[in-house]
Amino acid sequence: MESSVLQKGEKVLLIRLDQKKEGIELYAQAHPMVESFFKEMSVKEQEVSGQGNGLWYNPTGGSLRLYSLSGQRGSFTNPNYTFEYPGYSLTAEEVGLNHTCVNLSFLRIKGITDGITLGIKTVMSLSGRREYRDMVHMGMKRFVRDFLVPVTLELEIRVEDRLHV
Repeated sequence: MESSVLQKGEKVLLIRLDQKKEGIELYAQAHPMVESFFKEMSVKEQEVSGQGNGLWYNPTGGSLRLYSLSGQRGSFTNPNYTFEYPGYSLTAEEVGLNHTCVNLSFLRIKGITDGITLGIKTVMSLSGRREYRDMVHMGMKRFVRDFLVPVTLELEIRVEDRLHV
């Protein structure tokens, strides 16, 4: 992964959601550390088409490449986000996860550093798009803290002077 550290105030993710006739159009551009993280966690790339339940498509034509995750199922899921369900809707309820868990699998699309446009065959009201935006905000904060910001955990155990058995 890149050796740089995110600086306070640095933009990690920009998203734009538009309701189109065909479904939701999501534009996303992420900090290079985000793409670098998924590239390094990946063993290969795969085509987006045919993923999940097939809701994703490229509105500009052509194919989208996706970094495959290496590791056990569940390693990239917590109560606020998941990266494990490409091709599914924007939230993760349909795969049995908590209704506050947002599907951030689009971050695995190759080229997200430069910006990607993803179509999702679904409808979403304005209030639904606002709620999704807020869920992405919370999920990204957790992802950055969980994986991108260096954190050291330490444990020290001491024995008392006298042990009573």
